[in-house]
Amino acid sequence: MKRREILFVAVALLAVSPVSPVSAQRHGADTTYGSSHDMPTDDIPRPVSRDAASQAAELRMSGKCDKAVPILRRVVNNGGSEISQFNLGMCLLDLAAADRDAQRAAPMTAEGAQWIVLSANAGFPQAQSKAVALYLDGVGVPPDPVEAKKWELLYKRNVDRALFGLPDIQGEVVERLDVAVTGDKRAEARARANRWTKVPVSNNE
Repeated sequence: MKRREILFVAVALLAVSPVSPVSAQRHGADTTYGSSHDMPTDDIPRPVSRDAASQAAELRMSGKCDKAVPILRRVVNNGGSEISQFNLGMCLLDLAAADRDAQRAAPMTAEGAQWIVLSANAGFPQAQSKAVALYLDGVGVPPDPVEAKKWELLYKRNVDRALFGLPDIQGEVVERLDVAVTGDKRAEARARANRWTKVPVSNNE
């Protein structure tokens, strides 16, 4: 399946939900969490079917992240796209939010945020939208309203967002940004956005 076709399928499957980012290394959280949905984050290539990424995306959208995570780990460790990085990050965040054990959930939240930020840095618009909320609320990353504003600006500029008709970030998130990021902070957010350069998935090693 061609890259643009994969992106189209992903946009059709994924609802845009404002959230936030983190400047992360690919395998920032090399942790096993001790439950059935977790797998080690290793770099050993393993066979991945051609449609694994699409199957995992469908599992995520069906609320079956426990089944999607092992597939997505293999996909991203075998050079999977920013879409799979995003899906892995979202699944880890969802699983962490549902876990009543705070100590077990914390590393999942941190790793999930890292995958979202990697995907955002690769230019995936949904990940950039999510990064806004992550930094604004400090989910898996230190709270940083300026960084959140940077990602909002980058999301607005993203040509893929316009291509697929994805909406602007609106509502409470924008209101909170407007209150938290003013004056010099707004100028700094704009400067960060202007300095940003896309990092292809192949360079996220």
